[in-house]
Amino acid sequence: MPEYLRRLLLCVFRQLPQRVLWKWEAGNDMPDLPPNVKLSRWLPQQDLLGHRKIRAFVTHGGLLSMFETVYHGVPIVSLPVFCDHDSNAAKAELDGYAIKLDLSTMTADSLLWAIKKIMYDPKYKEEVRRKQILLRDQKETPLERAVFWTEYVLRHRGAKHLQSTAKDLNTVQYYLIDVAIVLILAVCAVWYVVKIALGIIYASLTGSISFSIFRKSIKIE
Repeated sequence: MPEYLRRLLLCVFRQLPQRVLWKWEAGNDMPDLPPNVKLSRWLPQQDLLGHRKIRAFVTHGGLLSMFETVYHGVPIVSLPVFCDHDSNAAKAELDGYAIKLDLSTMTADSLLWAIKKIMYDPKYKEEVRRKQILLRDQKETPLERAVFWTEYVLRHRGAKHLQSTAKDLNTVQYYLIDVAIVLILAVCAVWYVVKIALGIIYASLTGSISFSIFRKSIKIE
């Protein structure tokens, strides 16, 4: 994590009256750590999200974290980093239970505002509760579903009809090496044609200039 971002987060967390749990993989200590912030290399995310006193969750917006957050009914402040984070955060914000911030433009004031908005504006909690009800309304428990599909695969001897055909691809097909070769050859062919064309144009221009100079020299003589 960049130093400026670490200082920004500390500045924001220091202003919150609530206890802040921060997953910090660089260690369990920080010299300028506020008294209301606790660091840990690893945190039981499911247990924390399910705790009755949790008020908000600041996350990068990974898909699994988003599902866990909705399952436990916790509003989100999302700081997307890469891959699907941005689209996940945008969808959550559109659904009304998250606020999405851009790391490149985020300030301490904007992050503090977002966290307080999520915690104190009841509409975010209400919206995530609605999504929680929809997510949990299923005909079976996760354990029952896992047992069913495990037995299904055993009954059908591996369930080959559900397996991806990608497992049968050879190395060339899997890594699209043949496609890469075609693209490289196409680029080389275009480059070769352009080179020949430029050579012809250059030769034509230099030939015309030389001929003009030759004609002028004849007239002078």
